[in-house]
Amino acid sequence: MVKAQVWDGTRVHPLRAGVPQGSPISPLLANFYLEDFDREMEKAGRKLVRYADDFLVLARTAEEAQQAMLQTETLLAEAHLSLNEEKTRITDFEHGFRFLGALFTGDRTWIPWKYDHRKGRVLCKRPTKYRVAEFAAVVI
Repeated sequence: MVKAQVWDGTRVHPLRAGVPQGSPISPLLANFYLEDFDREMEKAGRKLVRYADDFLVLARTAEEAQQAMLQTETLLAEAHLSLNEEKTRITDFEHGFRFLGALFTGDRTWIPWKYDHRKGRVLCKRPTKYRVAEFAAVVI
C-alpha cells in the first residue's frame, strides 16, 4: 500500500518517501503519527484544526502564531516528520488563506461549488464578536 511509482513528466520512477497521494492508508498513518502532536498542542493551549495531515493552528497575534510555528516544527521533528516549507506560512484572516479547499478571507468563508459555473459562494459569515483568532499558522 505504500509502494508506488510516480510519473515526473518524462519517466516513471519509484516513490522514495511518503505515501502515494490518495492512498487509503494515508489518513490512518497521519492519525497514528500525529496523535502525540495533537495532545501536546492541546496541552499547550493551542487551537489546532486538523484533517488527516492537513492542519492549521489559530492564534490571536502574529507573535503567538510564530511561537506556535516553532512548537509545531519541534514536535514534528520529535516524530521524525517535517513541515512542507512551500505550503507553510503565517497569515491572517484579512489577507486570507485556503484550507481544505475553502477560502477564508475577512469575515467570510468561501467554498467552491463543483457543479456551479460561478466561482464560489459564501458558506458562512463569522460574526466579528465571536472571532477566535486573527492569525493562522497555515500548515499543510
